[in-house]
Amino acid sequence: MHSALNNFYYFGICHYCKSTSAELRRCSACKVVAYCSRDHQKLDWHNHRELCKVITFTLVNDEILTNSFEDWVSYRLTIQQKWISLLKRRLQPFECQMWMFPRVCNWCYTKLNLTDCPKCYNAAYCSNEHCISDQVIHKKYCNALKLCMNIDCYLTKFKSYPEVDTKLVISLPELPQDMNELLSRLYLCTEKNGESDIWKSLVSDALCPGSVISYAIQESSCNYTFNHKCVIHLVGAATAEATADWILTSELLLHTFNDINEVLFILIGPEALDMCENFDLCDCCKWKGKKVSLKVYKALYHDVVEMIEKPNMVVALNCGLHEFEERNCDEWYSSIPFMLLPETPFVFTSYTHEEMLKDIKYIKRIIPDVESHIVVSHNNPFASLRPIRDWCTKDIPIFYSNAFITIIKMTFSF
Repeated sequence: MHSALNNFYYFGICHYCKSTSAELRRCSACKVVAYCSRDHQKLDWHNHRELCKVITFTLVNDEILTNSFEDWVSYRLTIQQKWISLLKRRLQPFECQMWMFPRVCNWCYTKLNLTDCPKCYNAAYCSNEHCISDQVIHKKYCNALKLCMNIDCYLTKFKSYPEVDTKLVISLPELPQDMNELLSRLYLCTEKNGESDIWKSLVSDALCPGSVISYAIQESSCNYTFNHKCVIHLVGAATAEATADWILTSELLLHTFNDINEVLFILIGPEALDMCENFDLCDCCKWKGKKVSLKVYKALYHDVVEMIEKPNMVVALNCGLHEFEERNCDEWYSSIPFMLLPETPFVFTSYTHEEMLKDIKYIKRIIPDVESHIVVSHNNPFASLRPIRDWCTKDIPIFYSNAFITIIKMTFSF
């Protein structure tokens, strides 16, 4: 059984110990997983056996014969469905990554005669010609792909994220310009055991919710409505919100905006998870009598919004509003009007620029004049620095959480 932190797949490393090696030996049956030694292959066989048989069955004489990226995406989705059907269960995350990120030529998608990139172990080529053809694009993302892999391996080794000393937040006189400056101010970009990029990426993930909310308050000038209490509705809440560091988020808010004495986070969403509702703040905040609390509602926003405390700001992180419309199970449509209240900023973040534009277009379909009320719509200066692999966007194999931010502030009722 794979642990939560070991539940990932990269074709260029040993699937058992996650080490890199130029002499990896691939499973002779499925050719998908590789090992640094026969011993590790034997140790992993109990875990690999079931999926190995399924992969081998579905991939026999199944060479993709197209250079079209659209066909390549479609092909992988078909493979996914075949595996689910044969296994008669949902795929685990590392199994999904096997069909999302298989070992094929980056240029033509063939599986034959491959040589891996010796730097990142996340790209392969069937010929020197195709390697040269892809050089400009791959060079742009090679380091990020390697960092993505190194972060997963780091978490396997240390089993936890690096802790952030919330006392350091007290020294912030104001919100920095961006995430890199925030990390520098908190003295968190100092190299630790040669893994400074890993630490910066993981700590930026922890800082992201608090810095995004603080930036949104600053840009929308909504703190005059607080009256010493800030109520934030986080809609579409799910696992990411449940695992966020809300103490760190609270400290960032309370020390960036000294006039806030109380913060109430209300997490709303059908997939919202129960979590601790009390926070142990720093001695400075305790001395000043500051308070933070959190409530969770497992419901759609429009079903509960009139029964809970009115917000000073509504936030949806990495929401992908448009995706639900495309799936014909639109859970946002009825909630959007309740999120766009007069003088109450609605803040949402997106993984990519394309997603941001689609989300704005989606809201415009419900609120036609919404574009005239957009305060901010651009790259998020407080995006996470942790790279995430993207399997379905041509020539862009990496994206970042909360990479783009949009702030909408309606000025009248509709």
